[in-house]
Amino acid sequence: MTNESIQALKVQALFESKQTYIIPMYQRNYAWGEKEIDQLILDIQDYQKQTDQLNQGQTQGSKKYYIGTLVVFERSDGTYEIIDGQQRFTTLTLLAICLKRLSKEEKIVLDMSWFNQFNLDFESRPKSSLTFQALLRGDHLQHLKSSEYNADLVQGFELLQRAIQKIINQGDLNSFCKYLFENVVITQVLVPKDTDLNHYFEVMNNRGEQLEKHEILKAQLMSVLNQIKDEADKTSSMTLFTSIWNATANMERYVQYGFSTTQRDVIFGKDWGDFVPENASSLLEIFSKNVESQEQTNSESNFQSISEMLKKVPERIRNKDTKEEKPERFNSIINFPNFLLQVLQIWLSQTNRNEKVALDDKQLIDQFEKYILLKGQGNQEHERVIENVKGFMFTLLKCKFIFDQYIVKRDYSTDHDDWSIKRLKRYKDSSSYVNTLDGDSSEITQKILLLMTAFHVSTPTLSYKYWLNGVLYWLYQNTDKSESDYFNALQHLARKFIFQRYLNEKQIDYFDLIYGNQTIDDFKIDQSKLSFGNIENNFVFNYLDFLIYCDAENSNDKVIKNFKFTQRSSVEHFYAQQIEGERDESDHENLHRFGNLCLISSSKNSSIGNRLPSAKRDYFMPEIRKGKIDTLKLYLMIQTLEEEKVWKKEQILDHEKKMLDLFESDYKDFCEMCIGESIQ
Repeated sequence: MTNESIQALKVQALFESKQTYIIPMYQRNYAWGEKEIDQLILDIQDYQKQTDQLNQGQTQGSKKYYIGTLVVFERSDGTYEIIDGQQRFTTLTLLAICLKRLSKEEKIVLDMSWFNQFNLDFESRPKSSLTFQALLRGDHLQHLKSSEYNADLVQGFELLQRAIQKIINQGDLNSFCKYLFENVVITQVLVPKDTDLNHYFEVMNNRGEQLEKHEILKAQLMSVLNQIKDEADKTSSMTLFTSIWNATANMERYVQYGFSTTQRDVIFGKDWGDFVPENASSLLEIFSKNVESQEQTNSESNFQSISEMLKKVPERIRNKDTKEEKPERFNSIINFPNFLLQVLQIWLSQTNRNEKVALDDKQLIDQFEKYILLKGQGNQEHERVIENVKGFMFTLLKCKFIFDQYIVKRDYSTDHDDWSIKRLKRYKDSSSYVNTLDGDSSEITQKILLLMTAFHVSTPTLSYKYWLNGVLYWLYQNTDKSESDYFNALQHLARKFIFQRYLNEKQIDYFDLIYGNQTIDDFKIDQSKLSFGNIENNFVFNYLDFLIYCDAENSNDKVIKNFKFTQRSSVEHFYAQQIEGERDESDHENLHRFGNLCLISSSKNSSIGNRLPSAKRDYFMPEIRKGKIDTLKLYLMIQTLEEEKVWKKEQILDHEKKMLDLFESDYKDFCEMCIGESIQ
C-alpha cells in the first residue's frame, strides 16, 4: 500500500471533498446511541482542552485528535465504498448538519457557510437518504418521527443536539467547532483495486494483532518490577503482580476466582468476604508464603517485553475455533482500562497528592507514565517508581474486591436480567453469591440499589464516571461501615452533584466535590438549568425520581413500589412541541419548562413524539396497569391529567412547583447532615 493510498483528512476537508462516499447494503444500519455519541463529543472536548492548555503555556501548535480510520474501496464509477468507519463518518455528518441548522438561528453566531451539502449516500436505503435530506433542509424533528424516515438517524441527531446544547451553555461553541473542523483528523485508507474484499473482511473481523493499551501498560509496569535487585523480592513481586492483574482484568468475574483456593483463604478470609492485607508489604508477605514455587517460576519466565508480546499470536485469535467460554453471570458497568484509571485516582488520594486523573481510557498510558512511572518529571528515582508499582497493585486488588462486593451490576441469573449488589460467599463444600447488604426487601437496601442505578444510567459512557470514583473512594476507606452509613454516603454524593453542580449557578468541579471540603453556601435552584436544552445531566431527572420514590415510601402504589431505573436518555415534552392544530399561546410559553418535561427511552419518544397528552397517557396506561413506568415524574404527570382531565399552563406550573419542593426539602436535609461534620 502506497503513501498516496493513506490520507490524513481534517474533518472539514473530508466534508468539502468532492468525493462521494457510499455505505453499501452489506453494512449494518446506523447503530450509535447515547454512549458512543457522548463519548465522541467528550473525546473531542478533551483534546480541545489540551490544545487550549498548550496555547496558555505559549506553546506553538495544537494537539491533533486522530479520530480513527476510514477504509474505502474505489468503485468503477469513482465513488468510494466504505468498508470500515461508517458509524463514525455518519455521526460526523449528523454533527455537521446539526451545526449547520444552528448557524441559521439568530442567537447563534457560527459560520457554517461552507457546508451546504453532505457527501455521504446510502445504497438501497432510501429512508436513510431521505432522513439526511430532511435534516439538512431543517425539517422539524417531530415530523421525522414516522415510518418514512430512519428512526436511528433521527435519534442520533437528537443526541448530538443535546450534546451541542451543553457546549453552547458553556459558551464554548465556536472554539469547539474550530477544533473539530481544523484539528480532528480521520485517516482515510484506500485499499488497492485488486483487493479481494471477502478476504479483507475476514481479516478485519479477526483483528486483534495490535496490542491494547492495558496490555502495553502491563508490560511497562512489569518491566519496573523486573529491575528489582533482590532476586527473591523480584520473583515474589512479579508473581504477585501477574496474579493480581489476571484476577482483576475480567470485570465480569469476581476477583477471588483469580486465585487458588489456598490464596483466597489468606487474602479474603475463610468465607472469602474480607480483605485481609493492610498494605502492599503485608499482601506480598502473605501471598509469598502461600504461592507454589511453580507459579513463581512461570511468572518470571513468562515476562515479555512489548516487542515480544507483539510477536505472539493473541490467544483470542489462535483459539478462535475452540468452544467459547461460558458467559459470566454478571455484566460490569465499566471496562478494565477505565477501571485502572479509577484505581489510579484512588491510589493518588492515598498518597495525599492533590492530582486529577483523566478518567478516560484513551489517556491510559499517559496518565500512568505521569503518576506511576514518573516519566519526564526529572525525579524518576528507581526505588520510588518500584514502590509506586507495588502500591498500585495493592490498591488495584482492594478496589476490585470492593467493586465486586458493593457496586451495582447487571445480573443475568434469572429469566430476566436485573440489577444486583452481591458478594461471593464460601461455604464448607461450595460457594455462591449472596446479597452484600442485609436483605433484599429492606428499604435501605432498595434505596441503595435505586440510587446507584440512577447514577449509572445517567452516565452510560465507560469513561468519566465521576460518581463511581466518589463511591469507590468512600468505600476504600469505610468498608467496615454499616448499610446505613453506605446509603448516607451515597446520597451525600448525589446531593453534592445536584446542589453544588447541576442546579447551582456555580459549577463546582467533580474532583473538588469528591475530594475537597466544599462549604455549603446559601442555595437557590438556578431554574435556567431546568429548562429544555439546559439540563446538564440526566441525573437531575433520575435523582428526582428517587426523591419521588422516597416521598411515597409508605404508599401502596405498586407502580412506585416496583419502580426500577432503565436506560432512558430522551427528554420528552408531555405537551409536544409540534401538534397539529392550534395551541394556546400560554401553553406555548411553558412548553420548555421543567414541569412539562420528563425522561423516557428514545424509542418511545419516536413512537409518541407529537401526540396529545391524553394520547400519551393512553399509550402508557397498559404498562401502568402492570405496575411499570419509564419514569416516576411521568407517572405523576399522567395522574394529574387523569384527575384534572387537562394538561395546560396551570397543570405544568403546579407540577413543576411540586418537583421543586422535593428538591428544596432534600436540600434542607443535605444542609442539616453537613452541619458539624465533614463527610467525604
